Amino acid sequence: MKKKRRKLRKQPLMIITVLLVICITAIIYHLFFKDRDLQVGIGYLKAQEEQDLANIDAQVTENKRAKILQSFENGDRSVFSLFNDSLLIGDSRMYGFDAFGFVEPARVLAGAGYTVLNIDESMINQARALQPDVIYLSFGVNDMGLKVGENEGENGYDSVYEEKIKSLLEVSPNSKIVVNSIIPVTPEVAEKTPRWADTTSYNQLIKAMCERNGWIFVDNDGISENGNMSYYGTDGIHFNDSFYPIWAANMVENVL
Repeated sequence: MKKKRRKLRKQPLMIITVLLVICITAIIYHLFFKDRDLQVGIGYLKAQEEQDLANIDAQVTENKRAKILQSFENGDRSVFSLFNDSLLIGDSRMYGFDAFGFVEPARVLAGAGYTVLNIDESMINQARALQPDVIYLSFGVNDMGLKVGENEGENGYDSVYEEKIKSLLEVSPNSKIVVNSIIPVTPEVAEKTPRWADTTSYNQLIKAMCERNGWIFVDNDGISENGNMSYYGTDGIHFNDSFYPIWAANMVENVL
């Protein structure tokens, strides 16, 4: 009988001990493991959300480009309408897009005698205000003539160019960068002015700059026939209006 009473007294004690162990375990799990698992779960959900948003943005952009390209191929719109959300920066050659009325003036920041050094605060502010989908750049003839970047070393020109482009991206980080190769002058002009004849080495620098930064390089050698086509003006440097649809199409095709 006494043994039975001792056994009965031990049972509540065991139950209490087990309950205490369970409570302590629950507290430890809550303090050290539950919050960690919760944070891991939240982090996973956030990562999935960001990935989903990125995929959605990419899909929307791709759909938009596909529709624009299809519309262009169907002849429903002018190639120049594809620059409505863009910014064109460059020298007098690029200024032709404005001068001939192909692109609205607010989206063409170009002028006679301009080099990459003319990418200044006013251009940067315009990029900040417009937040263009694409920034197209075209410099070169004046840069070669003035030997821009020569004092910066062997790769001086592309280093200066790169720095200027990055200043635009600082205020418009989502803009796609598209850099045109330097279009040669006519052979006659190159013979008279040798400093304008070195497009090959300059374009190699520009292409390498684009490759290391993930920017689009537009090769214009094919459309210019190395200076032998009939679209040049009488000075052998600038172009007549019939060249601009061809040049615009070449730029757009590289983007789309």
